[in-house]
Amino acid sequence: AASSDYPLRDVYKRQVPGSRDIDHRIDLQLGGGKTLDNLWSLDASVNRSLGAQVQQMIKHLPPGTPVHRVVIKD
Repeated sequence: AASSDYPLRDVYKRQVPGSRDIDHRIDLQLGGGKTLDNLWSLDASVNRSLGAQVQQMIKHLPPGTPVHRVVIKD
């Protein structure tokens, strides 16, 4: 997504080290919101593959299917 789509993430990014990314606590593809309280600092190497892993796990589920017990720890 374009940087301008996430103004809160842009502000938050200025406050974390370069080895970390700003990501959603609850991934957008799992229903998380584009809100400041849904953002956190995550190790960049972890973040680079996390979204793809989630996508692979849910790609055959119908839209709107509830997903429970997803736990991500840094």
